[in-house]
Amino acid sequence: MTPDPTKLVHAGSEAEILAVFDAWHLDGTLEAALAALPPALPPRVAALLPYARVQDKVPLVIGHRGDPTNHVENTLAGIGSAFAQGADAVELDLLLVREDQGEGYVPVAWHDPVPGGLDVPGLYAMLRNFGLEPRVYADDLFRARPTTPPLWRRSLRRASHELRLSELRAHYGYAEVKSWPMFPRRLAAEIPTLPQIGALVPAGYRDRVLFLDTKLPAGRPDLHRAMAEGIAAAVAEHGLEPRRIIVGNGDDAILGALRSHLGPAYRYTFDAMMVGPFATRADASAHANATKFGTDLGDVGHVFWGSDEELLAIVARDLPLMHAAGQALVVWTINDETLLRKLMGLGGRVGGGIDMVITDRPAAFRDRLRRMGRSR
Repeated sequence: MTPDPTKLVHAGSEAEILAVFDAWHLDGTLEAALAALPPALPPRVAALLPYARVQDKVPLVIGHRGDPTNHVENTLAGIGSAFAQGADAVELDLLLVREDQGEGYVPVAWHDPVPGGLDVPGLYAMLRNFGLEPRVYADDLFRARPTTPPLWRRSLRRASHELRLSELRAHYGYAEVKSWPMFPRRLAAEIPTLPQIGALVPAGYRDRVLFLDTKLPAGRPDLHRAMAEGIAAAVAEHGLEPRRIIVGNGDDAILGALRSHLGPAYRYTFDAMMVGPFATRADASAHANATKFGTDLGDVGHVFWGSDEELLAIVARDLPLMHAAGQALVVWTINDETLLRKLMGLGGRVGGGIDMVITDRPAAFRDRLRRMGRSR
């Protein structure tokens, strides 16, 4: 089959240009087509030529908070849906609440350890509560947003580790994204405990991975120990494999405490985050964090309005260094298929390819990988 280079020249958007590359790749004419391209190309085409080849490695697809586009985030239904649609793993937010009886703690899947305040975690919780989380609610990605007790219920608006499990479930929950924050249309969605999640995995998804993003306060070694004990207990109770449990945190002291209590059988990752509209590649390095912490895994991503181009630059810089050091790279949270395709193209020429990608759209990304000839 003779490739037609004019298809590329006449393609309009980035997605269309990358789709032409994929078509040539699938019919085995990519190299011949690239060689036949005229020397003078439209700038939009020339800019995408470095992404023409797709990495051979198939990255693990990780469902961000389960399958939040179709189900409520961090719930058993969302976790099961992500796995059923072919996700290799789910990323879950994990924090502690008190057990209903006694003084012990139990890990639960819930994102915000505080219901809202003037510190950064509190402000982020308020954004989520009002359905304003950037890159999520604004893009109609999530089906639900969290709800918290009203401001005048101060006795219930406490840190999660001060609440009983029954209190959290009774007064915290989820509502339809589009509903008015003051009069939310609530959804029936129970906040699950980690033991409940652990029971779901061996029921049909034993080969899947749990990526646990732990939410813990600094300076509370008692809570760090309690989280580690809760994770270990759920793993032992349901016969899970520790190497399929990734424990993450953005504080090296907290992550160090979790690793000290859990031991080397588990995997660990320290978050590298680009925060804000002016964040650059100098602000985050998955390789530096993984090396500093001595882990075989590192993750990088952007929140709020971080630049996609800067994220690609970080991946281009870190990926060969990480693979040379025996480290794997996780990139988050990627929802745009064009950005996924660029990452796969970047991985085709740098360091062997990205290892894992976290997305709110696991089913769509599995389909996109199939269309690139990269299904698992």
